[in-house]
Amino acid sequence: MIWTKEKLEETRRLAAAQKAARDLAMPGVSSLVGINHEPIHVKTTVVEAGFETVSFTVPGEVVGKPRMTRRDKWQKRECVLHYRDYCDRIRAAAGEVSHLPDKIRAVVYIAMPTSWSQRKKQQMNGQPHQSKPDSSNIIKGIEDALFEEDSCLWAISLEKFWCWSEDARTEVTVFYAKSKEGNGSPTDGCLR
Repeated sequence: MIWTKEKLEETRRLAAAQKAARDLAMPGVSSLVGINHEPIHVKTTVVEAGFETVSFTVPGEVVGKPRMTRRDKWQKRECVLHYRDYCDRIRAAAGEVSHLPDKIRAVVYIAMPTSWSQRKKQQMNGQPHQSKPDSSNIIKGIEDALFEEDSCLWAISLEKFWCWSEDARTEVTVFYAKSKEGNGSPTDGCLR
């Protein structure tokens, strides 16, 4: 079979449609991407080991927090604009996250470079991602998007994997103790 650009794009669209159909058929799992990276899924809430968890998926490119300067308030560098868009997508997917969080777990799927050969992409799909953006910058972006003050978090976990470009996403799970109800503690107001 000879692969033309059109055939390859058609195959990818078909694979994405099949994946979306599988995701919608499984409870608690969502379809990943709508038009303009709009999340088209339902946020899930589960009680697990004394914690209530809120999980959501942010479709699209993963962006680590860039080094910012005062000048970025008016100069609008491209990397800062991408970062702010990523934070907006996180907030839109998260909706209202109630209570003070205790832990956060994120799994990010980063698109493979277009310069890679098909063979290398087949090999690397689903493998751990060990290059930039680094984990600390990604988790800082998630924290900044969701929380005004992130000192209330006592456990943070992040995993990075390679994926096809149409599957790029961030899956976030926020854990909070079931008994916490904003009891006037110093960490009240931790959420944005």
